[in-house]
Amino acid sequence: MGAEGDDRTDMSLRRERAVIAAQACQTCRSRRLSVECVYREPQPTKKDKTMIYILQTLQRLENKFDTL
Repeated sequence: MGAEGDDRTDMSLRRERAVIAAQACQTCRSRRLSVECVYREPQPTKKDKTMIYILQTLQRLENKFDTL
């Protein structure tokens, strides 16, 4: 059981590092300089886009019910 827990911990650390790497600033991506970091807007994932669509649809339905 301990080995499985270690594997799960490794996977969460890898995911966390991947998220951190995705947040590297544009300057740091090109080269290491002693300047203030400027971050770009994160690109929404397909899951995020789907969630936005669902929430907008739900809001439209709520508005229709409110007018009844």
